[in-house]
Amino acid sequence: NAKFLNDIWVPSNFIADSIERSCFFRPKVIPYPVLKHDKNNLEINTKYKFSKKFIVTGIFDLNSYIDRKNPFGIIDAFSIACKNNNFKKNAQLVLKISGNFNKKQAISKIKKTAKNLNISLTIIDVMLSASEMESLRNITDVFISLHRSEGFGLNMIENMNAGNTVIATKYSANLDFMDSTNSLLVDYDLMPIREGQYPSWESQFWADPHIEDAAEKLLWAYNNPKKTENISRKAEKYIHTNHSVKALSKI
Repeated sequence: NAKFLNDIWVPSNFIADSIERSCFFRPKVIPYPVLKHDKNNLEINTKYKFSKKFIVTGIFDLNSYIDRKNPFGIIDAFSIACKNNNFKKNAQLVLKISGNFNKKQAISKIKKTAKNLNISLTIIDVMLSASEMESLRNITDVFISLHRSEGFGLNMIENMNAGNTVIATKYSANLDFMDSTNSLLVDYDLMPIREGQYPSWESQFWADPHIEDAAEKLLWAYNNPKKTENISRKAEKYIHTNHSVKALSKI
């Protein structure tokens, strides 16, 4: 149906590359804008009494397919980092879950995995307001996304905008705004998508992030607060400059 259209707008070069051969012309990349962030918002503490620990946060939508979002990769990386006793004592993993696809089964598996690995995990499986999500970013020290593929990566860019250190798979749309100077990127291997993991899976590939590399970067962020602060500052500045409403309206 692209032949009937004059223009197509997509949020990332990854999507543009993926669909260009079907469009007869290059889609125009118009990224999502990031809104101003209030660093004084700590509203989430009224619902969840997080102790003063090193908070590692992951966010995923069950309706976007759990194998693509890969929360178990986050749990595995966190558990490897917890082999460091100091990290294990002071770190807390928070997983924010939305969506209802196989929700009961998914949460049960996540809880069982965390229990078997003996890690400190808090699951938030209720809908949070935009203000509460903003406050969740404010209590986060490191945001981690070990996704296998992303069409944009809104949670990553919002956490960069909030001044958080972001660890993420070095693959797909997030590379439009993430690099080695403003984030901690995790190596990967391309792997074939298996039946049932995602629609139209046949002959498709996505990233399999290196869990050991993610764990090393998590420990590095914990042990090097001044260096991670420098990375976070660069990330925040880049997002403010290039992904504000004002900047993107010009595009």
